[in-house]
Amino acid sequence: MLKAMDTNVELARVHPENRESQSVLFPLSDFSKSPPAPRDVCARIRLNWFSAVKLHEGGWLSYDPATVSPLNPAQEAELVFLGSLVTCGCDESLLRHLLAGLKKPYAYEVERLHYNWATHSWQLLPAPSDLRNLFETWVDGLVETGQVSALENMRRCVSAALADLRRISY
Repeated sequence: MLKAMDTNVELARVHPENRESQSVLFPLSDFSKSPPAPRDVCARIRLNWFSAVKLHEGGWLSYDPATVSPLNPAQEAELVFLGSLVTCGCDESLLRHLLAGLKKPYAYEVERLHYNWATHSWQLLPAPSDLRNLFETWVDGLVETGQVSALENMRRCVSAALADLRRISY
């Protein structure tokens, strides 16, 4: 069964031109680092080299990691995305299921997505700017359904956090 893709997921796609790929004299961010080699990315995400090569041979990875170096941002994102799934235990059958609704190449920022098992689809994580609205909606829902104990627990957690901050700042 082919799943419909949430078009918001495409916002997490990395394109080769998205980031600067050259080093600068005074790096201001992670994006100004030298482009990585495939083996370095594999070491960082704990993907063994044989698995990276097999991802290409199986048609999952759009480029041959043995012949491409350094990686552009899209290639790095693709290796991290697919490699992370493999290191978490996904075999080829599960990869086929999980990736059915995504477009190739799978150059998605793994930290911006999550897989919703209930709907069998990838979804974009909320942006930090949206979290306040989500929190307020959650609290409103707790109020509407009379969840006094949940609100009391939340109040205790917030009070404890404020006390810790006040202790630290003095």
